[in-house]
Formats: sequence, structure tokens, C-alpha cells
Amino acid sequence: MSFRSIVVLILAGVCGLCAAMALLNARGLSSTRGIEMGKVVTAAVEIHRGELITDKMVRLIDWPKSKMPAQSFSKLEDVVGRVAVMAILADDLVFAGKVAKGKDGRGLAPLIPAGMRAFTILTPTDASLVAGFIVPDHHVDVVLTVTGSDESSGGGTATVLLQNIRVLAVGQHLEMPADNKMTPKEMKSVTLAVTPEEAAKLSLAQTRGTLHLSLRSETDDATAAVSNVTLRELRFQQGIATPNDPTGASASSVAAGPAGNEANNPATDVPAASPPKPDVAETQKADAKQAAKVAPKHYQIRVLRGLGSGSITVQQSRSASR
Repeated sequence: MSFRSIVVLILAGVCGLCAAMALLNARGLSSTRGIEMGKVVTAAVEIHRGELITDKMVRLIDWPKSKMPAQSFSKLEDVVGRVAVMAILADDLVFAGKVAKGKDGRGLAPLIPAGMRAFTILTPTDASLVAGFIVPDHHVDVVLTVTGSDESSGGGTATVLLQNIRVLAVGQHLEMPADNKMTPKEMKSVTLAVTPEEAAKLSLAQTRGTLHLSLRSETDDATAAVSNVTLRELRFQQGIATPNDPTGASASSVAAGPAGNEANNPATDVPAASPPKPDVAETQKADAKQAAKVAPKHYQIRVLRGLGSGSITVQQSRSASR
């Protein structure tokens, strides 16, 4: 093939490519012709939870006005200066629910919902935070444990104080870490979003006992009916003591009948064992002792008459014996 033929083929390819691009542009213009376009705010970069939004983090893109999303923004100044209450990925639309309502600045205050309060509780051990798997924006239950000398509880009580409480921060962290887990150094405290009444409960509970957190599923928002658990009940379940017997009688001795029969077990049909018959000899001894206490005493008096002697027996009256 000659050089001239090669040049002709190259020119033909370039012309064909230009024609295809012109056709595509024409189709694009025809598809948007007659559609009124507007502007919508999107994230130019990834915005973290609790981060103050600047003008470099957001941008405007074209969007059909007839399909404008609800609660979206059309002006950059409506978003700049607010705090993101949740993470916003790059190129995502910025909605009103993802940013704070007002321009309160940085920190925790913009993340607190209206009518709620931020309350911080101490977490002395990593077990209080489920080994570090509780992170911001999770929901938890608050459990109060109190130990002391209360005989009715056996020395300890556990109470589910609050349920389905949102975590605002763990330590100084307002957003979820990349590995979804906190280190022990970061688990000194946890901040919860609670009502003013719940804040008062936590304040009093923290001075009387130890607060622990139990993690909830993201799909579980039901309130469970949970009763208090006492140390006496735990001992009863272990066969150490009955819940109503402060003397610590064994639960197995109450449940088991003679010869190892489980007389009080509701799962069996064995009738309850009759109480053991009293021992006759023991009963007679007890009666003799009682009679000895009640019976009047006898006194013997020796009488001397000249060279002879004798004795007189005198019985003590019942009134004198009493």
C-alpha cells in the first residue's frame, strides 16, 4: 500500500469520528431541549459527621426543575457554614436532614436534636462499651447496677434504666471510625442524646451505682418489658438461696423431697411428699421435760423426837412453783 493510500485512510477515519461526535451532541441537545434546568447542591468531597461545611466542599450541578429532590438546596450559601450531622459521600446531594438546621459552628451542639440534651456518662471498663463496638450514631440501652447491703435484693440489683438511646459521641469522637471500633484509650466516656427527664435519671443513677451499655440492632426500636434482677434471684437460680428466704436456705432442699424425689417440681406428676412423722421417743422426752417444769416440787423434812427420828414429805404449792 502506497503512502498516499495510508493518508487517505487516516483522513477518512478522522472525518468519521468527527461526524459521530457531532451526531451524539445533536442528540443530547435535542433530548434536553424544552426541559427547564435548575441548580442543586452536591458534595464535592467526602464530608464527615460533625465537620463544618466550607465553600470548597460543595458545588452546584444542573438538575431538571421538574424532578428537583425534596429538601435539597439550590444555593451554596444555604449550606456553607453548617455542620454535617451525618457523613455525606462525594457527589451525593446535600439534603436538609444531613446538615444542622442553624449555623451553630463546630462541636457537639449542632448534632443535638431539638428538645434533647447531651449527657455524658463514664465507662470505667471496655465491657461497658461492648468491647469498643459501640460507636457514634448507634443506639443502646442503659443498665444500672447497684451493690450494697440491702437484704431484700441479696446485696445487688440490675435495672434497665433507659432504652433505645442514640449515641452522640464516644470520647472526643463525633463520627464512626473507619474500622467501626474504638480503642480502649478512646472509651473513657460516652455522650448520649436524652430528654431532660432522662438526663436527671442518669445524673442520679451515676452517683448511686455503675452504668453499662448494651448495643441494639439498627432495625430494633421496640421497648422491651424488663424487670429488675437481684442478686438473690441469681443465687436462687444457682440453687444457693430462695428469693424469699433471707436465711439462705438451699433451693434444692426446698424442691427435693425424701429419697431424692422432686416433690415440688411442676414438670412431674409425683405428689408432694407428706411431712415426716415425729419420733415417739423424742416426743415422750419433750413431754417429760415439760411436765417436770410444770409439776410441783416435793421437800422431805427430818424430825427428831428424843432418841427417835422420822421424816415428813411436804409438797410445794402450784402458786409458789409458778
